[in-house]
Amino acid sequence: MECIVECVNEPCCRSTNYKKDFQNKPNCEMLHDVVYNTSEKVLERNSSYDYVYLLDPQK
Repeated sequence: MECIVECVNEPCCRSTNYKKDFQNKPNCEMLHDVVYNTSEKVLERNSSYDYVYLLDPQK
């Protein structure tokens, strides 16, 4: 949840990758794009991560 809040507060953040890890390691990756704005060729699925994007990413 912290990762999403950080993204909302960051002007250039449009989405996040969050590693499903229960260790106390930083695992929030803030992104400048959302999936539908990016070429499918550069995307890689990984079941260890949750991808979250803002419904209204235009800040």
